[in-house]
Amino acid sequence: MDLYTSGIAGITDYTVGLEVKNGLRGTFLIEEARVDTDRADFVFAGNASAQTRVDQARLIFEGSASDAHVDPLRSKYLGTVVFRATGWAEGTFTVRIHEGHTELRDVDGALIPYRAGAATILVGENLVPRWQK
Repeated sequence: MDLYTSGIAGITDYTVGLEVKNGLRGTFLIEEARVDTDRADFVFAGNASAQTRVDQARLIFEGSASDAHVDPLRSKYLGTVVFRATGWAEGTFTVRIHEGHTELRDVDGALIPYRAGAATILVGENLVPRWQK
């Protein structure tokens, strides 16, 4: 699952934390969490001052660049997390932004307001999303 930002100008620092709400049974295991700085859509692509860090155990992604110029009209990549559902997992799992571990800042260090959505992942056999019933 890739994390993106869109419509945000002036970002020079970010900390994005994720949280997972488990389904009926089982859990999601974190296989990998990373920031691919070589991607063309990376938020600080081509910026030599860009630095990133990932806390895989806590699902926190961080990035900074001293002289970032981010185009607010394009979606920009922040990081990737790969989950694996346990063999007995079933139900609706939700991955969302952990607001207590998420901040976007501008060059002056001021907080940038944001609005975040969540990803809903259905796990199991013969599951039909509520909106398709």
